Amino acid sequence: MKRYFTSLVASIFLLPIASSHVLSAQDSEPDAESDSLEDDLAGLSLEELMDVEVEIVSKKQESLARVPAAVTVLTGEDIRRSGAQTIPDILRGAVGVNVAQQNANYWAVSIRGFNDVFANKLLVMMDGRSVYSPLFSGTFWDVQDTVLADIERIEIVRGPGATVWGANAVNGVINIITKSAKDTQGSLGKVGFGSDLQGVVAGRHGFKLADDLFMRLYGKYANWDNLPRPTTGVSANDKYHTARGGFRMEWLPDEVTELTLQGEVYGGKVANTYNVPPTVFSPAAQANSGTPTPGLSGVGGGHLLARLEKDLGNDRILTIQSFYDRTVRQTVVFDETRDTGDVEAQLNLSVGDRHSVALGTGYRISGDDIGNLTINTVPQSRVTHLVSAFVQDDIELIPDRTRLSLGTKLEHNQFTGVEVQPSARISHVLADNQVVWASAARAVRTPSRVEDDVRLRSVVPTALPSPPFAPGGGFVPLTIFGSRNFDSEKMLAFEIGHRSAPAPGLTLEIATFYNRYTDLRSIEFTPVGLSAIGAGGNDIEGEAYGVELSPTIQLAEWWQLRPSYAFQKVDMRGVNGTTDPITAREEDQSPQHTLTVNSRMQLQHSVELDITARYVDQIFVPRSNFGGGTAIDSYWAMDVRVGWIPKPGWEVSLLGQSLMDASHQEFAPTFVSTRPAEVQHSIFAAVTRVF
Repeated sequence: MKRYFTSLVASIFLLPIASSHVLSAQDSEPDAESDSLEDDLAGLSLEELMDVEVEIVSKKQESLARVPAAVTVLTGEDIRRSGAQTIPDILRGAVGVNVAQQNANYWAVSIRGFNDVFANKLLVMMDGRSVYSPLFSGTFWDVQDTVLADIERIEIVRGPGATVWGANAVNGVINIITKSAKDTQGSLGKVGFGSDLQGVVAGRHGFKLADDLFMRLYGKYANWDNLPRPTTGVSANDKYHTARGGFRMEWLPDEVTELTLQGEVYGGKVANTYNVPPTVFSPAAQANSGTPTPGLSGVGGGHLLARLEKDLGNDRILTIQSFYDRTVRQTVVFDETRDTGDVEAQLNLSVGDRHSVALGTGYRISGDDIGNLTINTVPQSRVTHLVSAFVQDDIELIPDRTRLSLGTKLEHNQFTGVEVQPSARISHVLADNQVVWASAARAVRTPSRVEDDVRLRSVVPTALPSPPFAPGGGFVPLTIFGSRNFDSEKMLAFEIGHRSAPAPGLTLEIATFYNRYTDLRSIEFTPVGLSAIGAGGNDIEGEAYGVELSPTIQLAEWWQLRPSYAFQKVDMRGVNGTTDPITAREEDQSPQHTLTVNSRMQLQHSVELDITARYVDQIFVPRSNFGGGTAIDSYWAMDVRVGWIPKPGWEVSLLGQSLMDASHQEFAPTFVSTRPAEVQHSIFAAVTRVF
């Protein structure tokens, strides 16, 4: 490890200094017409970066410098220079975002703790369309993809966003924003091959249908190989492939109106080996954690979204958006088909000289059909409705200096009725190059379909340390039942932050947070003979607190360094005499310390060298399907990308990932017992052509 770390330091700090082949960044930038290789923030000074506009905090455009929240923006250039080929891998570059790969097709992604493949406190959107699953209040990351060159930026809020985005935007919000059809005229083609990502083919063509009508067509296919199992190194049987195609269209009939229509269809096959629990108890069943059952899952779906933006004059902007989304997932342990329809309207307006108000309303309907397998629900089909309204007022207490934001979201859902989620944020500009902010907010995570209606057959080890299980060997069959009495999980969040550009070539953001959680989900166990049953409850509470530090340092015109550090601590405990021996121990599923150092260099002859090293602290996954839990060691990982732009519109890149060791484990299975896998070092080469 010392040898690898020494090599890393030499690569980042000594190589460019010793090199005599360095040019300034402006002498070797890609051609301005190569939209996938530019059109981002790379050409701005770091002070100008503070004036980048984001919309994720208040659902309206506002300067990043004045945003009273911990926000990260990953630009299209950040994505390209990272070399990452999946959205979870891209998100590793954001401070405070916990990303762990369980196997080739399962990812655990969260913000500020509570990480899990089925993490349920993070709202994820693509172009404002929610992609979280009401089945478990989380995201299936294996089907979240697009032509990565068409992503304009990814906006990330670390902390609650429930006041404008609603329930489940508890610990954070991620919005993946793609480029407009007008900004992607012309064609793009990409072909890549590698050891883990064995093949990817992506293409896009943008064209004008009329002077005010623009369209983009795109398609992508990706094929991922199996990863190795821990210790043995044999295949985890987790390969998968997906294919998708879609379009985006913009109509600009006048200077104040924009109509967007976009859609996509996708499909694929995902392999996994599930540990299927026994249907009846027997001595043989007690001796193991289930029967390994390989299977090839079918995934598919599609969506259609329409959005109208209209400038009504007098500082009034109206936005109306509606989408339909269909998802299908057929696995060895459960089947789900879901149809969702959503419509929302928002009006931004100014009231006097000091009030900027955003208000909106929305309605969502979602219907499902869940198959009767290891995981099933009663009833099998259900339709849920969600009605919401929000208002937020940004008040200039001292013009251009101090701003107070007050707002709340009101929602009515079929699980818990009316939920109120208010927030208060204040920001103050200390000087032209620094701002401080503080916030307090309440957010809830409403019950999912699983928590209300599930019937889950599983097994638990008899060696669990508390009642109703006595010490011993082997496993006990367990059936978990959903509960209509399950209440919303609640959080009170407090945050203080400071954002500044203290010197030329330097920006710095520091955010500290304290979150108080009550009524967290528990599973209350009751022994029944030689087996057990579990029912959903709300008998866990706790706190999470931490600090996040993310500077950007322009060491030279050709060399930029982006280190970041996050510390987070989660403390959970049972209350009300809970019989759940496991859930409180999930406080250790997220790393306490995460350190990332990204070095971005522009060398001679249009050569780019990008090195990213990250340290992830040890974790413990208590609800794994191997004994009483799985301890996962801390690890260092290093990714190196070399890019070459031989002529405008061409890019050749070579990426090496996880180069610090042969392989390492990052997570373990929890509620759905699949085989774990290790992330191994890999290479990937790609050629991209823009014309």
